Amino acid sequence: MSKYLKYVFITIFVFIVLIGIICFSYATFFIKYTDKEEKFLNSLLVNQSNPIKKEAVIKPDTKFVYNYHYVLDDEYEIIEEDSPYFLLDMTEEEVKKIHNDFNITKFSEDEVHLNKDIDKSSDQKYLISIKDGYVAVFYTDNGVSKLKETTNKPIIALSQDDVNSLKKGINVYGEENLARILEDYES
Repeated sequence: MSKYLKYVFITIFVFIVLIGIICFSYATFFIKYTDKEEKFLNSLLVNQSNPIKKEAVIKPDTKFVYNYHYVLDDEYEIIEEDSPYFLLDMTEEEVKKIHNDFNITKFSEDEVHLNKDIDKSSDQKYLISIKDGYVAVFYTDNGVSKLKETTNKPIIALSQDDVNSLKKGINVYGEENLARILEDYES
């Protein structure tokens, strides 16, 4: 075998070995890449079927519903408000720290319900009666009856049944009920 032929065989052998190494390296890299890609895609699928639950926070359009229970007269007062600016982006735990005297019964980005028992009588308890010949509204402050307002409706314009009811006094709970009953006397 000639020297020239030896170099050709060695060159072909080295060339085949290099091509083999390149193919093996490429195949190994490609397989590893596909495994990583497959694992990544599988993790995405798992996260889509079991999404991580994001904790609710207060948004500018979150409604706050305050439920007050006056224990002594078993009255309830419900007040709805927009979210206070200083509570924006707070979680339930953060709101509990600020409103620690309330019991939070619902917490979502849409609505927050805060309940509180108050060991006194409701300050929305009224008595509709007569003062100086006109329909008048009284409230109780520490057991003392005080005038809230005197209406423009004289009792002479009312029926005798209405006048008798007013003489006895009509107990009313809540601002809404008071406004409705006073409106009835105005008509």
